[in-house]
Amino acid sequence: MKRHDVRKSVLGLILMSGMGAAHAADVFYPQPGEVCDRVSHLCADRQGISMGLTELHLGKSAMDKLQQAMGDGVGVHMDSYTLSNGVYCESKTQTCYSDRFKTRKDATATENLYGQPAAHAATVFFPASGVICDRKSSLCADASGISLGLTLSYLGQAAQDKLQQALGEGAGVDMGTYTLSNGVYCDSQAKACYTDRFKTRLDFQTTKRLFH
Repeated sequence: MKRHDVRKSVLGLILMSGMGAAHAADVFYPQPGEVCDRVSHLCADRQGISMGLTELHLGKSAMDKLQQAMGDGVGVHMDSYTLSNGVYCESKTQTCYSDRFKTRKDATATENLYGQPAAHAATVFFPASGVICDRKSSLCADASGISLGLTLSYLGQAAQDKLQQALGEGAGVDMGTYTLSNGVYCDSQAKACYTDRFKTRLDFQTTKRLFH
């Protein structure tokens, strides 16, 4: 084989290898308990599809595409989805399968997504400007107070259902004041968050990120 032909063959193998790697990277796991899909423009955690994680790992344009695809959310199942590689994940059973017909369990995807809890996943975090979420308390809020819509967008359907159950009919419930799992107490009317519900002292960082 001529040197030129050898170089062409090697180059072809490199290109094919690169294409395979690029395809494999379409679905990836930023950290344990999270999966992202570049082709489908989505990220999810154990609770299901997450707008917040999508924006964090894939960018705002991906989140916008996901929001557009979901429309008003009616009839959309945030807790079950099919990735671009065909793998189907279901939060209810905490399992991923080889396809949406559940032909067989995908052990690797299941372990990566539903295995050990993500050590670095912050319990209380700010998915967007003026929005705070608490994974442990299953709630998200903005400057106006607790929001079922934001909870659905950033924590998933399961979290929204838990919040709805906790709120009941909403009678007598003050959506504008709440205590986070880290003890921080926020008051939307006062536009401030405090270190505890007794308002011992102002929590400057949380107040700044939520209300300013």
